Amino acid sequence: MIEGLRDMLAAIDPPPFRHIGLAAEYASLDAPPPPARLPAAYVIETTDTAEANGLLTGGVRQRLTRGFAVVILVSTLRDDKGGQAAISLAPLRQAVRIALLGGAPSDAYEPITYSRGRLLAAERGILAWQDEYQARTMLRSA
Repeated sequence: MIEGLRDMLAAIDPPPFRHIGLAAEYASLDAPPPPARLPAAYVIETTDTAEANGLLTGGVRQRLTRGFAVVILVSTLRDDKGGQAAISLAPLRQAVRIALLGGAPSDAYEPITYSRGRLLAAERGILAWQDEYQARTMLRSA
């Protein structure tokens, strides 16, 4: 699923991001990325929520809602108050929404929907914003 989401962001034309990464890469950031790699987006799986099994005898059929986030990083190095960073964030968020909403990471999933967004951090010359989405699929046993 996650690679399909990354591919959906990579297909945005013109490309708004200089870098698109996944969770492990984002988690390993111990310093802000160099300005040449910003703005950047990271796709991160966040939750799996399953409904009750729909089969009464043997087997499994459960609806699974998979949550994921897109973390967007923009530079605030030349912006002491963060105003310009906030302005540059809006079209990036919109580009991600257009790329994801109503699409699906694979044929096994229903269309992606938006859940919420929030500020993660504004420090060390970086503004980090996280938008959360979800897509549903079915779990079935053989």
